[in-house]
Amino acid sequence: HVRRLPHPDDGRSYRVELTRDGRRAHQRAGALFLPVLHDVEERLGRSTGAVRGALARTRAALDVVRPGGA
Repeated sequence: HVRRLPHPDDGRSYRVELTRDGRRAHQRAGALFLPVLHDVEERLGRSTGAVRGALARTRAALDVVRPGGA
């Protein structure tokens, strides 16, 4: 679903891109995920931004406690 290509300007790194099958899988996943996300955001109402901020701060704290996600 993903293709690795050499970076045109940096021989040490690679670019990745979705293949045709990868794009289709991404579209199917989005079609399933987005309605659920919409429902959750509707239930959160105005607090959606506050919840996203709290989740971002939680993630940042976890990254400090467990560097690299180990």
